[in-house]
Amino acid sequence: MKLDEMNENILLEFWEALKKVKSLHFQAETNPMNGTGWSGSGKGKLLVSLENDSQIVFHEKGLWMSQHGENLNFFNIFRWSLDLTKTMISLEHLRRGPNQPTFLFDLKPVNTSCLTSAAAHICGKDLYCGEMHKKISELQFLWTIKGPKKDETLIYNYF
Repeated sequence: MKLDEMNENILLEFWEALKKVKSLHFQAETNPMNGTGWSGSGKGKLLVSLENDSQIVFHEKGLWMSQHGENLNFFNIFRWSLDLTKTMISLEHLRRGPNQPTFLFDLKPVNTSCLTSAAAHICGKDLYCGEMHKKISELQFLWTIKGPKKDETLIYNYF
């Protein structure tokens, strides 16, 4: 099997797993030296809508609890796009709506169970990187955020 064909198969397996997600749990860890105070955990439900054969939208809604016990509701909308010609899955944040997406990453296969961002997303002086792992009963998405005032890791588990 050729490399391109193998990568397409890997992407299609991730794509099918993304379609089946119903809930999430995440853990946020912040370097205590940066003072942002975003360490904590959250859980929520997802409404997954298949926009067409190559786009899936996640509507995430749940509760986040800081390490100090404060509770906050959260809501996110992410759009995943499959492009087999470029052998990647792209991720966009739709905080400003579907017509004004914030591009985050192109994720490319590293091996049969891992996709990683082809390049970092730059937001001001901060760099965001992403990595997705396919596990037996979940997808795990790892975010790392580095910058002059940020040093954070987010671990999203999608079930």
